[in-house]
Amino acid sequence: KEVFLSSSAEEKAKEWQKKFQNETKIIGISITAGNKIKELGDEKFEDLIKKILLIENIAIICIGSKNDKERIEALVKKIGSQKFTSETNWSLEELPSLIKRLALYIAVDTGPIYIAHALNVPLIDIIGPCDGSEQPPKDDASIQILPRGEVKPSSFVFKKRGTKEEIEKALKETHIEDILEAVKKILK
Repeated sequence: KEVFLSSSAEEKAKEWQKKFQNETKIIGISITAGNKIKELGDEKFEDLIKKILLIENIAIICIGSKNDKERIEALVKKIGSQKFTSETNWSLEELPSLIKRLALYIAVDTGPIYIAHALNVPLIDIIGPCDGSEQPPKDDASIQILPRGEVKPSSFVFKKRGTKEEIEKALKETHIEDILEAVKKILK
Protein backbone atom coordinates (compact mmCIF):
# COMPACT_ATOMS: atom_id res chain seq x y z
CA LYS A 1 0.00 0.00 0.00
CA GLU A 2 1.30 3.39 -0.95
CA VAL A 3 -0.10 6.88 -0.67
CA PHE A 4 1.73 9.80 -2.22
CA LEU A 5 1.78 13.24 -0.66
CA SER A 6 2.03 16.40 -2.73
CA SER A 7 4.23 19.22 -1.49
CA SER A 8 1.35 21.72 -1.71
CA ALA A 9 -0.90 19.44 0.36
CA GLU A 10 1.87 19.03 2.95
CA GLU A 11 2.19 22.82 3.25
CA LYS A 12 -1.59 23.18 3.65
CA ALA A 13 -1.63 20.46 6.34
CA LYS A 14 1.31 21.96 8.25
CA GLU A 15 -0.44 25.32 8.32
CA TRP A 16 -3.73 23.69 9.37
CA GLN A 17 -2.06 21.76 12.21
CA LYS A 18 -0.82 24.96 13.88
CA LYS A 19 -4.28 25.66 15.28
CA PHE A 20 -4.04 22.51 17.41
CA GLN A 21 -0.82 23.30 19.26
CA ASN A 22 -2.49 22.96 22.67
CA GLU A 23 -4.00 19.57 21.90
CA THR A 24 -1.88 16.46 22.19
CA LYS A 25 -4.02 14.25 19.96
CA ILE A 26 -6.24 14.99 16.98
CA ILE A 27 -8.91 12.44 16.12
CA GLY A 28 -10.53 12.44 12.70
CA ILE A 29 -14.09 11.19 12.24
CA SER A 30 -16.00 10.60 9.03
CA ILE A 31 -19.74 10.30 9.55
CA THR A 32 -20.62 9.91 5.88
CA ALA A 33 -20.02 7.32 3.19
CA GLY A 34 -20.53 7.27 -0.54
CA ASN A 35 -23.19 4.63 0.09
CA LYS A 36 -25.77 5.87 2.62
CA ILE A 37 -26.65 2.34 3.79
CA LYS A 38 -23.27 2.19 5.56
CA GLU A 39 -23.85 5.31 7.65
CA LEU A 40 -24.27 4.86 11.39
CA GLY A 41 -26.44 7.95 11.90
CA ASP A 42 -25.75 11.47 13.12
CA GLU A 43 -27.38 10.89 16.53
CA LYS A 44 -25.03 8.01 17.36
CA PHE A 45 -22.03 10.02 16.18
CA GLU A 46 -23.16 13.03 18.24
CA ASP A 47 -23.28 10.85 21.35
CA LEU A 48 -19.89 9.29 20.55
CA ILE A 49 -18.22 12.65 19.89
CA LYS A 50 -19.51 14.13 23.15
CA LYS A 51 -18.06 11.17 25.06
CA ILE A 52 -14.71 11.31 23.28
CA LEU A 53 -14.47 15.04 24.03
CA LEU A 54 -14.44 14.16 27.74
CA ILE A 55 -10.99 12.62 27.23
CA GLU A 56 -8.28 15.17 28.07
CA ASN A 57 -6.03 16.68 25.42
CA ILE A 58 -8.20 15.62 22.51
CA ALA A 59 -9.47 17.57 19.53
CA ILE A 60 -11.82 16.05 16.97
CA ILE A 61 -12.20 17.01 13.34
CA CYS A 62 -15.13 15.81 11.27
CA ILE A 63 -13.85 15.05 7.78
CA GLY A 64 -16.06 15.07 4.72
CA SER A 65 -16.42 16.31 1.18
CA LYS A 66 -17.91 19.62 0.09
CA ASN A 67 -21.17 17.72 -0.46
CA ASP A 68 -21.21 16.83 3.26
CA LYS A 69 -20.47 20.36 4.48
CA GLU A 70 -24.01 21.38 5.48
CA ARG A 71 -24.63 18.16 7.40
CA ILE A 72 -21.26 18.25 9.15
CA GLU A 73 -21.56 21.95 10.03
CA ALA A 74 -24.97 21.26 11.60
CA LEU A 75 -23.40 18.54 13.79
CA VAL A 76 -20.50 20.81 14.78
CA LYS A 77 -22.94 23.57 15.71
CA LYS A 78 -25.16 21.17 17.66
CA ILE A 79 -22.22 19.87 19.73
CA GLY A 80 -20.90 23.39 20.25
CA SER A 81 -17.36 22.63 21.41
CA GLN A 82 -14.22 24.49 20.37
CA LYS A 83 -12.51 21.10 20.41
CA PHE A 84 -14.79 19.78 17.61
CA THR A 85 -14.49 21.31 14.14
CA SER A 86 -15.13 20.40 10.55
CA GLU A 87 -12.84 19.84 7.59
CA THR A 88 -14.67 19.71 4.28
CA ASN A 89 -12.31 21.68 2.06
CA TRP A 90 -9.68 19.00 1.36
CA SER A 91 -9.41 17.46 -2.09
CA LEU A 92 -8.76 13.76 -2.51
CA GLU A 93 -5.15 14.63 -3.39
CA GLU A 94 -4.78 16.67 -0.17
CA LEU A 95 -6.60 14.27 2.16
CA PRO A 96 -3.60 12.00 2.90
CA SER A 97 -1.62 14.98 4.24
CA LEU A 98 -4.46 15.71 6.66
CA ILE A 99 -5.05 12.09 7.69
CA LYS A 100 -1.38 11.38 8.38
CA ARG A 101 -1.46 13.99 11.17
CA LEU A 102 -4.19 12.19 13.11
CA ALA A 103 -3.66 10.14 16.26
CA LEU A 104 -6.73 8.10 15.26
CA TYR A 105 -9.20 7.93 12.39
CA ILE A 106 -12.77 6.71 12.99
CA ALA A 107 -15.05 6.06 10.04
CA VAL A 108 -17.85 4.01 8.66
CA ASP A 109 -16.74 1.73 5.85
CA THR A 110 -15.61 4.34 3.30
CA GLY A 111 -12.66 5.06 1.02
CA PRO A 112 -10.49 7.20 3.34
CA ILE A 113 -10.04 4.24 5.73
CA TYR A 114 -7.68 2.82 3.13
CA ILE A 115 -5.69 6.06 3.09
CA ALA A 116 -5.38 5.94 6.89
CA HIS A 117 -4.37 2.29 6.77
CA ALA A 118 -1.72 2.91 4.11
CA LEU A 119 -0.30 5.75 6.24
CA ASN A 120 -0.25 3.55 9.38
CA VAL A 121 -2.70 5.82 11.18
CA PRO A 122 -4.60 3.89 13.88
CA LEU A 123 -8.07 3.17 12.56
CA ILE A 124 -11.50 2.28 13.89
CA ASP A 125 -13.60 0.92 11.05
CA ILE A 126 -17.31 0.84 11.84
CA ILE A 127 -18.37 -2.13 9.72
CA GLY A 128 -22.16 -1.81 10.14
CA PRO A 129 -23.89 -3.97 7.52
CA CYS A 130 -20.71 -4.60 5.52
CA ASP A 131 -18.92 -7.93 5.29
CA GLY A 132 -15.79 -7.40 7.38
CA SER A 133 -14.00 -10.25 5.63
CA GLU A 134 -14.18 -8.74 2.13
CA GLN A 135 -12.06 -5.62 2.12
CA PRO A 136 -11.50 -3.66 5.34
CA PRO A 137 -7.97 -3.25 6.67
CA LYS A 138 -6.92 -5.75 9.30
CA ASP A 139 -3.81 -5.36 11.40
CA ASP A 140 -2.77 -4.41 14.93
CA ALA A 141 -3.48 -0.71 14.31
CA SER A 142 -7.01 -1.31 12.97
CA ILE A 143 -10.07 -2.22 14.99
CA GLN A 144 -13.28 -3.31 13.35
CA ILE A 145 -16.50 -2.48 15.18
CA LEU A 146 -19.10 -5.10 14.39
CA PRO A 147 -22.79 -5.12 15.28
CA ARG A 148 -23.66 -6.93 18.49
CA GLY A 149 -25.60 -10.15 18.56
CA GLU A 150 -26.29 -12.49 15.71
CA VAL A 151 -26.25 -9.98 12.90
CA LYS A 152 -24.99 -11.30 9.60
CA PRO A 153 -23.40 -9.02 6.99
CA SER A 154 -25.88 -7.68 4.46
CA SER A 155 -23.81 -5.31 2.32
CA PHE A 156 -21.23 -6.86 0.05
CA VAL A 157 -18.79 -5.92 -2.66
CA PHE A 158 -19.06 -9.19 -4.55
CA LYS A 159 -22.38 -10.69 -3.45
CA LYS A 160 -26.03 -9.66 -3.57
CA ARG A 161 -27.03 -7.13 -0.92
CA GLY A 162 -29.26 -8.17 1.98
CA THR A 163 -32.65 -6.74 2.80
CA LYS A 164 -33.30 -3.25 4.10
CA GLU A 165 -34.29 -4.77 7.46
CA GLU A 166 -30.98 -6.67 7.72
CA ILE A 167 -29.01 -3.52 6.96
CA GLU A 168 -30.98 -1.45 9.49
CA LYS A 169 -30.51 -4.15 12.15
CA ALA A 170 -26.73 -4.07 11.63
CA LEU A 171 -26.66 -0.31 12.15
CA LYS A 172 -29.00 -0.48 15.15
CA GLU A 173 -26.83 -3.15 16.78
CA THR A 174 -23.64 -1.12 16.31
CA HIS A 175 -23.15 0.50 19.72
CA ILE A 176 -21.12 3.60 20.45
CA GLU A 177 -19.91 2.04 23.69
CA ASP A 178 -17.97 -0.47 21.59
CA ILE A 179 -16.47 2.34 19.52
CA LEU A 180 -15.56 4.33 22.64
CA GLU A 181 -13.78 1.30 24.13
CA ALA A 182 -11.78 0.97 20.91
CA VAL A 183 -10.89 4.68 21.07
CA LYS A 184 -9.59 4.31 24.63
CA LYS A 185 -7.63 1.19 23.66
CA ILE A 186 -5.90 2.91 20.75
CA LEU A 187 -5.18 6.12 22.67
CA LYS A 188 -3.49 4.21 25.51
